[in-house]
Amino acid sequence: MRRVLLVLSVISFAGWSQPAQPQAQAPIVVQIQTPPANPWMRVVELVVPGIIGAGLALFGVWLTNRYNAATNRANQQHDLEKLNRSRTRLPHTPRVGIIGGRFGKMFTSRF
Repeated sequence: MRRVLLVLSVISFAGWSQPAQPQAQAPIVVQIQTPPANPWMRVVELVVPGIIGAGLALFGVWLTNRYNAATNRANQQHDLEKLNRSRTRLPHTPRVGIIGGRFGKMFTSRF
């Protein structure tokens, strides 16, 4: 490990002590001018992202509505099954409860 660090140090100091190479020629300066843009292109640049965003929002609303419709159908089916189960019990089972808390009166009902 020490040898590796020593070799790297020697190589780096050897390269550091050499003078920088002069450039062969001066850089060429280039001036670029863009042509004037069509005003309709500016409108397109502003409108197209809005249309894409609105389309994505409508797609999200459609997916949400589809999910909610499926959930509503499943809930309706579950409610119908629950209602059918409650109707197939003993037909005249009285339910007893208390109205008014601890000292309220008793009542019976038929559901």
